Amino acid sequence: IHDLEIVAITGSYGKTSIKNFVAQILSAKYRVYATPRSVNTLGGIIRDVNDGLPQDSQIYVCEAGARERGDIAEIAQFLEPQRVVVGKVGLAHVEYFKSLQNIIATKLEIMRSVRLKKAFIHTSVTDEPHEKVEFFGDEIQNVVATLDGTTFDFVDASGTISLATSVLGAFQTMNIAVAIKLAKEFGYSNDEIIKAVA
Repeated sequence: IHDLEIVAITGSYGKTSIKNFVAQILSAKYRVYATPRSVNTLGGIIRDVNDGLPQDSQIYVCEAGARERGDIAEIAQFLEPQRVVVGKVGLAHVEYFKSLQNIIATKLEIMRSVRLKKAFIHTSVTDEPHEKVEFFGDEIQNVVATLDGTTFDFVDASGTISLATSVLGAFQTMNIAVAIKLAKEFGYSNDEIIKAVA
């Protein structure tokens, strides 16, 4: 699929939520296919590409998981994603990695894609500047979360967007924030973002 754009998502927490938000928001304008359920190992991704990925897909959103050093690097080598997300990182699965530093190093293997154009990295991972990195985690303000949904403001260098979603939980706004950043990367206007998030 010659013009396929690939978004690979990793992190300790929220990978599946971020994948689902990215896929739903981008599908408002593009033919998007995302890895099903919690498929996130190299073998599962290979099987998904062979058996599930439609030939007319414009964007493939792929979740990348790891149990040891090198797992994410193998996925990055296989997929060669143009855009990657490293979500919030913490001590999840520390029994496999032995330290937070090892977890962070493994998640950052996603940056090894030879076609990398842009990486969105949560501020819990690193603050080391890189020409292809945009950090996220501090864009959300004025969150009001109820049993009816969540309202919040997304603030970046271009201004403020006021948003409402039926998604429950203030913690999900951070995962939606990186999906908004990806939507902007794919040319969405503020109005299109508001509609897609709703």
